[in-house]
Amino acid sequence: MNSSMLIVDREGLLGEAISKKLPSEAEVIFIDERKKVPKIPNNHYDCIFFIQSEKLEEKDLREEIIKKAENDRARFIYILGLSKKTKKYAEEVKSFYNKANVVVYGDLFGEEVVFKIDNAINRFLYQVKTKGILKVLGGGTLKTYPVFFEDAIANILKVVFLEHREKIFFLFPKTALTELSLAHLIQKIDPLLRIDFAKGEDFEKEALTFPTKGEYLLEEAYPLKKKIEGALSSLTTDSLSPPLPKKNSKTPLLFAFYYLLFILILPSLLTLSSAFGGAWALSNSKKMIEKADFSAARKYASISLTSFSFAQKSSAILLLQAGLVGKREAVLPIASTITSGGNIAQTMVYSLDGFESFKLVFTGKSHNPEEDFLEGLNKIKKIKTILQGTADVDVPSSLSLLTNIADVLPAIFGFESPKTYLVLFQNNMELRPGGGFIGSYGILKVDKGKVQSFNIYDVYDADGQLKGHVEPPFPIRRFLPSVHWYLRDSNFSPDFAKSASSSAFFFKEEVNEIADGVIGVDVAFVKGILKTIGPVDVPDYEEKVEFNNLYSLAQSYAQKDFFPGSTQKKDFLRSLFNAINEDVLEKKDISYLSLVEEIAQSVKQKHLLFAYADKSIQNVFTVNRLSSSLWDDREEGPPVVNDFLGISEANLGVNKANYFVKRKINQETTLGKEGTISGKLTLSYQNQASSSAGDYKNYLRIILPFGAKLSSILIDETEQALVKAVTDPLVYEKAGFVPPNGLEVEETEEQGKSIFGFLVAIPAQSSKTVEIVYVLPPKPLPDVFSYSLWVFKQPGTEDDPYSFSLSYPEGFKLLKGAPLRGAKNLAEDINFKIDLLSK
Repeated sequence: MNSSMLIVDREGLLGEAISKKLPSEAEVIFIDERKKVPKIPNNHYDCIFFIQSEKLEEKDLREEIIKKAENDRARFIYILGLSKKTKKYAEEVKSFYNKANVVVYGDLFGEEVVFKIDNAINRFLYQVKTKGILKVLGGGTLKTYPVFFEDAIANILKVVFLEHREKIFFLFPKTALTELSLAHLIQKIDPLLRIDFAKGEDFEKEALTFPTKGEYLLEEAYPLKKKIEGALSSLTTDSLSPPLPKKNSKTPLLFAFYYLLFILILPSLLTLSSAFGGAWALSNSKKMIEKADFSAARKYASISLTSFSFAQKSSAILLLQAGLVGKREAVLPIASTITSGGNIAQTMVYSLDGFESFKLVFTGKSHNPEEDFLEGLNKIKKIKTILQGTADVDVPSSLSLLTNIADVLPAIFGFESPKTYLVLFQNNMELRPGGGFIGSYGILKVDKGKVQSFNIYDVYDADGQLKGHVEPPFPIRRFLPSVHWYLRDSNFSPDFAKSASSSAFFFKEEVNEIADGVIGVDVAFVKGILKTIGPVDVPDYEEKVEFNNLYSLAQSYAQKDFFPGSTQKKDFLRSLFNAINEDVLEKKDISYLSLVEEIAQSVKQKHLLFAYADKSIQNVFTVNRLSSSLWDDREEGPPVVNDFLGISEANLGVNKANYFVKRKINQETTLGKEGTISGKLTLSYQNQASSSAGDYKNYLRIILPFGAKLSSILIDETEQALVKAVTDPLVYEKAGFVPPNGLEVEETEEQGKSIFGFLVAIPAQSSKTVEIVYVLPPKPLPDVFSYSLWVFKQPGTEDDPYSFSLSYPEGFKLLKGAPLRGAKNLAEDINFKIDLLSK
């Protein structure tokens, strides 16, 4: 006996497709409701499909059909799409008729529905075929659950024949995509596609809902990319365009020939002329930025974007023509270059718009600072998204830096509450672990993005106000020597975040101010700024300050007529800061792009450091390595051998010897057969200072993986007798104290690292070599493992020459990774990984 089936679908799309796929012997009654009130034929049915309308609730009709299913003891399959009411409807049906099957489908796409269902993926498919561009609404964060239309129909029919008849089924992928990630997936299919952002709501007014329990019908790894490729191949340009008018058969043949020729060469002419126009406008936009004429730069960038967009559309036709004659591959580079040009033009527009938003906020001219600030951040995020999808374009350091910390920038700039920051001016000519001797400090107050005040003070002004005793670290008390600990020596930890905490403590104790964060800047940072913007006139002192005379002038005014409480140093720094600030805001020949990149490079090279009291903010900076923290996030386990090297120096000679000291670093690591790891570190110093400038009294600390042990220390090729450092002041400050024979070594632990410290002096006009041999805890070496090394650069140091070599057991061979030996300058932290395989 043939089955009798009823399909009720007000909109007709799914119902018609289901009816066509049902067995031919089945008796199918399909109600494609075009009337207000449907009339259900009073037949007996074995199976009833009810497709929920997206526009109407249909509760009465639903209940009527459910009663019919109960009376006929028919299978009842309730089908509905994902919406804000999906969960409500599904629960109502299950409560009314528990034996019902519920099928919840996602965003349907395909040739059959591209015009009939409005969702993100169908919009994208249409845009790909007609415009060659993907327009993402807002920031592209809306969720989408794409499912191929033919898969949806096949799986709905599959439910009919399943044994378990009372389930809820999900007909969409387990993991949602954002519209932006969907756009990137389609771009992978056709890399020439450009992603653009259009105005639109970037949030769900009401979240999609669906039952919490159910069975997913689609396979675990749903091949969405393949399905989209299939949908795109089935969509033709002709099917998406209105039919062309019929040609007049009486058109003269010659006119038709010229018309055809014009049509053939038109795409080439339009593509090339528009591309050249876009490149010309883009070049002019960059020139206007260099001249600080941002209004003109914005106009040229907009012209460039329009030109490249037009060229991209015409190049799609050009590619089609080239494909017909087998020359598509020859034209592809041109189309790719045009796409890249359009992307760069779009980033230029966003950059200038973002700059204008930030400028309004920072200058206090914004009517709604928070909104303008967030708008600027949104533009920055979009720029990175575009550049990441652009071939042969590297994301600038400054852009990566901003996007990595974008989520905490509103809090940093005082949009949640006014902020007070302690700024440490660290003189790296007198090197300290945190960057340099703290000779001056500043108090920066920020509220809603605008600097309310910035005042600079001599550190001795604050230190003179400290009441009581604070015990200093052992090297400061014994070798500096200083019985008390002050703000000027507070940056003694190799971990700047920890040093900053000590600095903030003294800031509170000495001047009764609470710091929301600590910013460290050194002489190298200011030199980099001066190198970028050019010489600065400081009228208060009648001096022209350049990057190559900054240090000598600063020292000259710091030491001239100096006495406790003198304002010479802070007054010069304040005048210099004001002059730099004025030049940056008013000079017309400053390369602002270069200036931003210089600041970003200073952050990477640890000449500009940040630490925050708020843990949620500090965690972001720590993870992105913007606080020179020793925190290590590398994976641990048998397949990985993690190595670490940090060198931390403290000039305890009360002089500026580091201006004259040059150093070279050589590291040799050996992996043994039994998993033993040994290393030899050689530091070569040369102190070029005159005898009057002073010796380099260096408290040297070597930072190694936890559990490391020293085997030997050689100074100028002479092995030292290693003894435990005397760290108790009651012992070494006692009259008649005689230091023990040998080299005193202090051993400490910090952030899961073993640290070894000892004093070494490099006299003026001399050289010295320090060789440290150490072993790490053995680790079993599996057949395949990775050797990972992190070389930690000390804040305040320059780009010292660094060389490395790795030896490994004979039974292994190099699989991939960095060279086994090499040399480079230690301008920033070095991270590399080498994979080894057992032969």
